[in-house]
Amino acid sequence: MNISNNWTDYECIATGDGEKLERWGNVILNRPDPQIIWNKTNNPVWNTWDGYYERSKTGGGSWHFKHKLKDYWTIKYKEIFNMSIYALTLSIVLYLIYICVNITTGFTIKYFDLAYEIISYIYIITAILMIKSDLIKQQIEIGKIVEEQKKVREEKKQEDNEEEKPKEDKEEKKEKKDKEEKEPEHPEGSQA
Repeated sequence: MNISNNWTDYECIATGDGEKLERWGNVILNRPDPQIIWNKTNNPVWNTWDGYYERSKTGGGSWHFKHKLKDYWTIKYKEIFNMSIYALTLSIVLYLIYICVNITTGFTIKYFDLAYEIISYIYIITAILMIKSDLIKQQIEIGKIVEEQKKVREEKKQEDNEEEKPKEDKEEKKEKKDKEEKEPEHPEGSQA
């Protein structure tokens, strides 16, 4: 399963009763999602939508809006990674421009090679640090998800154990009752 958690302009705000409340940029939409089978929480955030999709009983449906929205939105994903790519390519592009100017005009800049190397190293180190930071954040988020999954499994296991315990108690009571019925009762002192 791939986790898509690098959106800068998207957020799933709330879910419940077959609906999903999402933020796309600065627009909040409430739309249907048949996979959401749990109940909504009593949260006022559900009233913050800009657009709401209402399903028709005959199929399809229609959008309702509180105010006029743009016809399209630009949504960003993984902005830091894109910045690191630009950091790598900028130094290469600058060097190619310098080479073209040097070949066509014979124009050279004193100490350019040294300055270029220093700037290139700075860009490369910056790009590596950005990518590393992004990977660390992803690892932390994955760790949180794994911990949450462990908690859910433990809670499920406890619930299953609690459900089994009353069954065991009932079985013990039934065995005790059956045992009492099978053994004849003897009043005290009647056995000699």
